[in-house]
Amino acid sequence: MQHFLSFKNQSTLPGVLLLLASLFIGILVYQDFGISWDENVQRDMGLVSRSYIFSGDTTLNHYVERDHGVAFEVPLVMLEGATGITDGRDVYLLRHIVTHIVFLLGAFAGYVLALRIFKKQWVAVLAFLMLAFHPRLYAHSFFNSKDIPLMVTFTLAFLTAQRVFARRSSRKAVIYLGLAVGLALSTRIVALVLVLPLIFFFLIDVFASFGKKNEVVLHAQRLLIFLVTTAVTMYLTWPALWQHPFASFAATYESMSHFRWSGHVLLMGKMLSSEHLPYYYLPVWIGITTPPVWLAFGVAGLLLVIYQFLRRPLAGWHAPQNRNILLYAFCAVVPVAMVIFLHSVVYDDWRHVYFIYPAIVMLAMYALNRPSGKWLWLATSAFVLQNILVLYDFVKLHPFEQVYFNRLVSKKEEALRANYELDYWAAGYKQALEYLIAHAPDYEIKIAWGPAPLTMNREMLQQQDRPRIVFVNLEDADYFITNFRIHPQDFPYKTVVKDFKREGSTIIRIYKLR
Repeated sequence: MQHFLSFKNQSTLPGVLLLLASLFIGILVYQDFGISWDENVQRDMGLVSRSYIFSGDTTLNHYVERDHGVAFEVPLVMLEGATGITDGRDVYLLRHIVTHIVFLLGAFAGYVLALRIFKKQWVAVLAFLMLAFHPRLYAHSFFNSKDIPLMVTFTLAFLTAQRVFARRSSRKAVIYLGLAVGLALSTRIVALVLVLPLIFFFLIDVFASFGKKNEVVLHAQRLLIFLVTTAVTMYLTWPALWQHPFASFAATYESMSHFRWSGHVLLMGKMLSSEHLPYYYLPVWIGITTPPVWLAFGVAGLLLVIYQFLRRPLAGWHAPQNRNILLYAFCAVVPVAMVIFLHSVVYDDWRHVYFIYPAIVMLAMYALNRPSGKWLWLATSAFVLQNILVLYDFVKLHPFEQVYFNRLVSKKEEALRANYELDYWAAGYKQALEYLIAHAPDYEIKIAWGPAPLTMNREMLQQQDRPRIVFVNLEDADYFITNFRIHPQDFPYKTVVKDFKREGSTIIRIYKLR
């Protein structure tokens, strides 16, 4: 047992086994998740960029979504083309399983990172479990090809940064770091939050080497290699930058700083404008949708870092361990602070900052690694209990893990629906359509037109069942389906055919109109 818990055995076999077991589970469940709001847009982004790259199609030059990176979307559509699949269901199932595999590889990278830093297998295993089985993120790992890949690239950047900090004479490690950060930037420009602290650490090495010519040159070269590799990787993997790189980058930064969406979101019973969110919007969402023990240790790790920094602000900047932890603290706090102070547009729980979650996990492992004796056993016992509860929540919520709320929130009858966004990305419409296919007596099932995901999820049905679903105007429809987004109240229709409920609240409802 002691041999397993010690870094003296640096085998990653436990992580590999966890990865394979998680992949097996993913293969079992990936067909259970529907198409979400942005999936067709994300796919179109990849298709437009692919046409620009290989066919010279100039649609990209005036494409409204050109300010979104396509480092993940282009490979996805290229894989789609390579497989030769054309049916809508097969296309989205391929996207779902590939996105999930990338998500699991990101969790494995987090396992390796924790093993390298904390040198204990059990800490690395817990890091993997936190990364791979956060209920909300798990569901998103199938149908969210926007925020999940960004989170993975952050984990890869942390992993490569750890090697750079540990091997300060290695130029190859710096190249890998530049590749990871460049990919993160060409996934979403918000990854700039990675660039600033890394430049800072490189500069510290340069200034600390004054008087030693060879070392100054070495560290200056490493900084240059990092900047060039990052910029070139971002440029090559983001076709929208190819014609006017500087102007396009500046326009993208401006666009994403104040994004073009002026909708409303529901939080604590209040309908809020996305353009005028209260400062507590993101902290509350993170606090109520993350398993409490995991979050508590993440906060504890952050407070430890702040305390140690305030106590000795100039000490320890050269130690690799300190640099890693400072990087995680920076990436966990600064993005949220920037959203608050810049009044940036965010919506749909905290998915826009899911990329901070790997930093939270590493801070949690940092805090967990501190106690000893009975305190260590108490801490690990709390983690074990929390993991058991998370497993229970998975079973109870499936296939709606995206509506996970922790036990800090009331689960009274319809309390969640009245106070918070639930299946805001509407992937659950798949289950509603499947229910009608199985239970509606008429061959032709007339459903009132609704949000885009309602019609898109017809593609997730079996080919022979799709002709039965017909979307018509409300006055001609037999059924009305809602996910209650922006309208958490009941609708004025008398007959409820089916409620899909979790945690005491209705997520999806089917009404019979006639």
